[in-house]
Amino acid sequence: MKRILALLAFSLCLSLPSQACMWEFRDAFRARQRDSEKSFPVPHGHPIDFKDNKGDFAYQTFLSSIVEGYKLDDYEASIDYGVLHVYEGKYAEAEQIFAEIIQKWPTKYEACANYGTILEVNGKLEESLKWLKKALEISPNSHQGSEWLHLAIVEDKIAKRKSVQGSALTGQDFGNEAEPKPVVSKQATRKLQHDLFYQLNERLTFIEPKDPYIAALLFELGNVCILLDDKASALQNFEAAERYGFQSPLLAKRKAIANTKEQILPDWPATKHDTVRQAAAKTATIAVAKKAPASPTPQNSNTNRILMLGLGAVAAVVLAFWKLLHRRGNSSRRRTNVL
Repeated sequence: MKRILALLAFSLCLSLPSQACMWEFRDAFRARQRDSEKSFPVPHGHPIDFKDNKGDFAYQTFLSSIVEGYKLDDYEASIDYGVLHVYEGKYAEAEQIFAEIIQKWPTKYEACANYGTILEVNGKLEESLKWLKKALEISPNSHQGSEWLHLAIVEDKIAKRKSVQGSALTGQDFGNEAEPKPVVSKQATRKLQHDLFYQLNERLTFIEPKDPYIAALLFELGNVCILLDDKASALQNFEAAERYGFQSPLLAKRKAIANTKEQILPDWPATKHDTVRQAAAKTATIAVAKKAPASPTPQNSNTNRILMLGLGAVAAVVLAFWKLLHRRGNSSRRRTNVL
C-alpha cells in the first residue's frame, strides 16, 4: 500500500500544474512532510519514491474501493476519487466530480478546498477564489495556517500584474536597501517565515524551475532569514530564487549581506502581542463610549419612577406605623389619668 500511495503522489508531481495543491485522505505525504520539515527554513519539497505498479492486484483493489465508495456517496472515498482524476491529469473530469461533491457537501473543508483548486487549475480564477475563501472560513488553520498565501497567489493572477512582486503576495515590503528592514514584529516575522516555508515546501515537491511565484516567495523567505539572523539559510533561499528565475539588482545586494559575518540587529516594531492588546483596548473604549447614553433613556426613566414609588410606599408604611404607635401612647396616658 505504501508503494501505491507513492505512485499517487508521484503522479501528482508529473501532472498537476504549478498553481495547485490538493487535499486528500490518504497518507501519501505525511511521513515525507516530517522528513522534509527537518530542512526548515530552506524548502526542498517532499521526497517521493516511485515504482510503477499500476498493474498490481493491491492497486486494483485500492482503486475499486475508491470507485465503490464514490458510488455509495461515501465522502472520503468521493474526495479521493476526484483527487485520483487530478493525479491522472483528467482535470475536466475532476472538476465535474468535485462539482458533484460540493453539491452534496457544501460545508466540508476538503470539498471546498479541492473544488477551488481544480477551478484554479482550469483557469477559472474568480470562481476558484470564492471556494478557496470559503474553505479558509471553514478551517482557518488548514495547512498550518499558511493558506492565505495560496489565496494571495490566486488574487495576484486575477489582477494580471505585469510582474510578480513578493511584497504584493506577503503584504510586507522590506525596502530597497542592501539590508532588509522589518515591517512587523519579530514574532510576526517568524510566523511569515513558517508560512513561506510551508507553502514553498508543498510547491517545490512538484514544480520545476522556472516559476515566477516560487521565485518571488523564495526571495522573500531569504529576506526574512536575514532579519532573523540566519544568513546561511538566507543565501540558500536566494540561490534557489535565482534558479526559479528571480531577477532583480536587489538580489545581489541581499546575497552580499547574507555572505557577511556581521550580525544583523533589526529595529523591530512593537511586538504583535502589544499591538493586538492596544487595538483591543481601543476597540473596547469605543464600544463603551457608544453604549453610554447622552441622556436618560425611557428604560432608565421607568426604572427611576419605579424606585421613587417604592420609596414612597416604604415611607407611607413607616408613617402609618408611627401614627399607630402615637395613638396607643395617647390612649394609655388617658387611662392613667382616669385611674
